[in-house]
Amino acid sequence: MEYQNKLIIRILILLFLPFTLFQILSVNITLYLSFFLLNLFGPVFLIDNFIFFNNTIVQFIPECSASLAYYLLFFLIIITKDINFKKRIKMFLLGSLIILIINLIRIIILVLILDKYGFNLFNNLHILTWSILGSILVALIWIFLIKIYNISSIPFYSDFKYLIKKVYRI
Repeated sequence: MEYQNKLIIRILILLFLPFTLFQILSVNITLYLSFFLLNLFGPVFLIDNFIFFNNTIVQFIPECSASLAYYLLFFLIIITKDINFKKRIKMFLLGSLIILIINLIRIIILVLILDKYGFNLFNNLHILTWSILGSILVALIWIFLIKIYNISSIPFYSDFKYLIKKVYRI
C-alpha cells in the first residue's frame, strides 16, 4: 500500500476510534480482575463500581483503569511511520498487558493499604502512583517497545519529514 494511503488510514483510525471505547474496555477488565485478585487476600464483594473489601469500601471510577494510558500508547503506535499492521497489534497488546499488570498491582496494593493503614497513607500513595502511572509509565513502555521491535521512526516527526521531502521534490 502506498505511503499516502497508509497515512490517511492511520489518521482516520485516530479520528474515528473513540477514547470511550478504550475506557469501556479498560474499566471492565480492570474492575473485574481487581475484584478477582482481591479475593486472594480476603472477602470481597462487588456491587456496581464499588468494591467491598473487609470493612473498606472503594469506589472504582473510570480513571482507576488507566484508560488514558492505553489510549496514549495506541496513539503513539498509530502515529508512528513505518510500522506494519501486525507489528502495531503486537506492540499494542504487549504494551497494554504491561499497563494492565502494573495497574492491577497498584490497585491491589492501594486497597490493602487503605484497609490496613487508613485513608491518609492510601491517599498519598494514590496520588503519587497515579502521577507516575499517568506520565512516566507510558513513556517507559514506549521506549521499551521501540527497542524490542526495532522501531526507528519518531512519532509525528518521521511523517512530517517524509512529507516535507515529497513537497520540495515536486
